Amino acid sequence: GYDLVDPGTDMINEQLMGNLQGAFGSKFNYKVAGGLEFRQFVDTDAGTEVSPIFDASVGYELTQTTLITAHFTEQVTPSFFNDQFTTSTVVEGSINQRLLGKFNLGLTGGYRWADYKSTLNPSEVVRKANYEFLRVSLGARFLTRGTASIYFLWSNNDSTVEALSFSSHQFGVQLTY
Repeated sequence: GYDLVDPGTDMINEQLMGNLQGAFGSKFNYKVAGGLEFRQFVDTDAGTEVSPIFDASVGYELTQTTLITAHFTEQVTPSFFNDQFTTSTVVEGSINQRLLGKFNLGLTGGYRWADYKSTLNPSEVVRKANYEFLRVSLGARFLTRGTASIYFLWSNNDSTVEALSFSSHQFGVQLTY
């Protein structure tokens, strides 16, 4: 792929990946993808950055109305900050419970470790950030394809650049169709 970054350093990346998915019985499923990413930085003297990448998830249907999932990701992405890219690891877990045949109660939490690296010198970590979150939601379907839900989201971001640290409490409504 080609990442056109303005302002900043454009990047070219290639991924070599393998995929595996399946199920053990009717209650347990899994999906795993992994490999390497090769990232080049256009118009710089920096060498190719080679990074491991993974995406894995497992799901377990505890009962017909309760689903437990876990998700793990290791990825490399362009940063919103000039001349930087991000390597991050994310771990998430969730429980989804159907209530009274109509409603879904969801609880999701996770943690993200991120290193912001220089595109001019990829071995240089410009800053680090650790992000954690917890989301609770209650939703229902309507008109066959639509969903409506209310949620509460707590999040906290600790950064080595103090001005980029924050803590947040949000309530919201989400409608999809």
